[in-house]
Amino acid sequence: MTHTLSLPTHPEPSAVLRAHSVSRTRGGSASTCLSILAQFQAVEAMLVAPLGGNEEGRIVIRDLELESVSTRLCKVWDDAGVPSAWVLHADDTNTRTVINNNPLPDITHEEFVSLMGPVLVPENYAYLGLNASSPPQSPPANVGGATSSQARNSLQGQQPLIAPARLVAHSPAPLDWIHFEGRSVKTTLSNIMGVDGLARERKWRSHCVLSLDVGRRTRQGVEAV
Repeated sequence: MTHTLSLPTHPEPSAVLRAHSVSRTRGGSASTCLSILAQFQAVEAMLVAPLGGNEEGRIVIRDLELESVSTRLCKVWDDAGVPSAWVLHADDTNTRTVINNNPLPDITHEEFVSLMGPVLVPENYAYLGLNASSPPQSPPANVGGATSSQARNSLQGQQPLIAPARLVAHSPAPLDWIHFEGRSVKTTLSNIMGVDGLARERKWRSHCVLSLDVGRRTRQGVEAV
């Protein structure tokens, strides 16, 4: 959530200013991109991210679901809030000061494998009740990843947790597009290499787009990603 306070000037230490307007919007490039893509009827958009589970967090989850963004692959922290940014916009200089707060831990590589494995390794769950004559479901994912060996090992013997991703005759890929974002270069690299390796092993790499939001190019290790 982004809270923007429009001020006549940036406050000096110990100063008291009155904002002449305050706006509150939901931010986050991942959820914003998915909300736009979900407007197309042929797209099922799936978010994989940490989400807050308190009252404010539940409102965000409800809004995303109302916008047809699936949050079933998200990791929800029950007592955590929503990442927020407070923006001080000074009219006299037209400059912005941004204060960020993120109470949510990042998703680890192991959690990523657990969340994405059932989608990327479809033989690990049964296609019960799937009518062969029904139209196929094709959910592109936003942030996602799994390693070929870890995903298979972690899912062996488990019962299906989610519905099948899709059955499409012309494409062997379970997803059309997987977009990665993340603050941790190491984790993001592990996730991308895992998905790429699994896709090549299963012969569907050329049928799925992998994209990446690099963010700050000066971040250490980003060249490897």
